[in-house]
Amino acid sequence: GSGAAFTYPPTPIAFTGTYNISANGRGTITLTTSTSTINANVYVVSATEMLLMSTDLQSTNPLFVGTALQTTQSTFVPNSLNAPGVVYTTGLGNNGGTAVGRVAAAIFSPNGSGGFTYNGYQNSGGSITANTAPAGLTYSVAANGRVTIVGPSGGSTPLFYLVGPNKGFVLFTDKVGNTPKVESGFLDPQTGSPFTNSSANGPYAFGTMWPSAVNVTQNAGVATFANPNINATSDAASPAGKSPNATFTSTYSIDSTGLGVIPANCSILGGTCQTIFYVISPTKAVVFNVQSTNTDPDLQVADQ
Repeated sequence: GSGAAFTYPPTPIAFTGTYNISANGRGTITLTTSTSTINANVYVVSATEMLLMSTDLQSTNPLFVGTALQTTQSTFVPNSLNAPGVVYTTGLGNNGGTAVGRVAAAIFSPNGSGGFTYNGYQNSGGSITANTAPAGLTYSVAANGRVTIVGPSGGSTPLFYLVGPNKGFVLFTDKVGNTPKVESGFLDPQTGSPFTNSSANGPYAFGTMWPSAVNVTQNAGVATFANPNINATSDAASPAGKSPNATFTSTYSIDSTGLGVIPANCSILGGTCQTIFYVISPTKAVVFNVQSTNTDPDLQVADQ
């Protein structure tokens, strides 16, 4: 992104709290900060994962829903980030003073000692741009897994909260002029490099994740990859109506970094691509539309 950044790094918020879990896995949690008390329901998925949903009035606290994951390390170090991963986020952007949906994905490649590269694309209200990190940025890893990026001011500088090596939650905080843009998502480590067309093979179920704007179209379906062809069936719903049992046929290509395009060998910034995706592993990818008419884009996750 471009524009002036907020003061960085942001100040972390300390909190304490209590929780109570029933035998069926449903529970409650209360978090107390220096300025507010936040209440939520929790649903235990396993010993390492919980789903959370806020229960406060929106006039009292912002609404939220999300996931809590148990960390796999007691102490994190710079080398906890040492291999390529896919960052994928959704949020709100700004196009000419109008709030719009924004989705992004990129390959984040840290070197284990503070240096990294970051290359990807974003769709902000139908405006497709490349996302790269400015020269001179470095990362720092706190013992609790909080990762900050330092260097020249400006741009969409992210925060990470690591769950394990090369895996964690992501938060971007920046602005264009005086208009805030905030997006959040996840970092997943890549496996299966170097990638080829054969890195996507067989059927994948996909669906929209974390819609950030009112007019985001919700999609769900199944896509079958058979190099170099793709066939898909999907259902979609939006405030404008429903599109059940739609079909789609095209071709695809995947470069060595895991960036895939539909149709094959199309130009992302040249406007000939319909969809791009990043391969996380042979069984998982993140997908979003790059057509300029898509003014409130959605981010989709595909699992084999």
